[in-house]
Amino acid sequence: MAEAGNAEAEYAVGTAYLTSDGVEKNLEKAFYWISRAAEQGVVDAQSDLSIMYLKGDGVQKDPVKSFGWRLKAAENGDADSIFYVGATYYDGDADAGVPQDNSLAEKWLLKASELGDAEAQYFLANIYAFRVEPADWKEAAKWLKISSDKGYTSSQYLYGLMLKDGEGVSRDVPKAISLFRSAAEKGMPDAEYNLGVMYLNGEGILKNVPQAITLFKSASQKGYADASYNLGMIYGKPMGVPLDLQEAKKWFQIAAQQGDVDAADKVRECDQLMNQSASKSGGCYIATAVYGSYDCPPVWTLRRYRDIVLDSTWYGRLFVRVYYAVSPTMVKLFGKQKWFVSFWQKRLNHFVSRLNSDGFEDTPYRDKH
Repeated sequence: MAEAGNAEAEYAVGTAYLTSDGVEKNLEKAFYWISRAAEQGVVDAQSDLSIMYLKGDGVQKDPVKSFGWRLKAAENGDADSIFYVGATYYDGDADAGVPQDNSLAEKWLLKASELGDAEAQYFLANIYAFRVEPADWKEAAKWLKISSDKGYTSSQYLYGLMLKDGEGVSRDVPKAISLFRSAAEKGMPDAEYNLGVMYLNGEGILKNVPQAITLFKSASQKGYADASYNLGMIYGKPMGVPLDLQEAKKWFQIAAQQGDVDAADKVRECDQLMNQSASKSGGCYIATAVYGSYDCPPVWTLRRYRDIVLDSTWYGRLFVRVYYAVSPTMVKLFGKQKWFVSFWQKRLNHFVSRLNSDGFEDTPYRDKH
């Protein structure tokens, strides 16, 4: 039947040679039969022929002819080709001789969206939001919601941003958080970062700095510079965690490597603060080594305790003298060792917390002596 010119039979023979279904795989013969079927209007053959021209399977690569056959398949109603053509016009493809064209992209992506393609719905929403003047946020939101409801990650994130800011839709922060969380659970760094910011600031959700840190670290591992920068800020302020200038410096360095233009200045600031702390650490040697600074909330609390409580008794003053005699050597030998910092940090955090509960403030403090 294929020899007699039956288009469906030609396509079946070509597919058999293409997939080695009952015959030895032969890309040249596959191309011959599939191209004959495509010329006769078999839509699946037109789509397959486009791919063969794109890959160079059984024929010399030809991106221009590849797109031409994709366009024929799209015009004949092939759903995958309809999206492919729309996406090609969306970005443009110089090799295929296809210019970037928002109008044609909208035309084909709208067709694909109406056929239920979630990815097409996302791209179509981007056209309405960012590529037309004035932006049509309402139409963008409509398609993003449809795509988001199907679980398309990028749509969940972008629709979440619109709900968070009330752009084109009624503001709905709880729903935005839900969408960010869903996208973050699938590993999207943009969603991890935005959800982390909301946890950090307590925006529409209970403030949770450890959870923000977890999300920022995950986004940072994927190269998200803003997340790395925020980690530096969290440890350098501090913001819900003990001050740790070494840790802050580490994250600012990572942010700088990832392209953040302000992070290098923050690295230098950390170095300056650590140098100042080293020259001022006249008393709280171990605490300064642990927290990275002589002037930070935990050390301010400990210095108050030293001056108010320990300095008021003979045995307290004896303890301080012994501490001053021993601790500089300990810090010099072990102050940069992780085990040393970890060992003392756990104990000092507990002690500082108890002192704060007893009324010792953690505000800036000037030593008595």
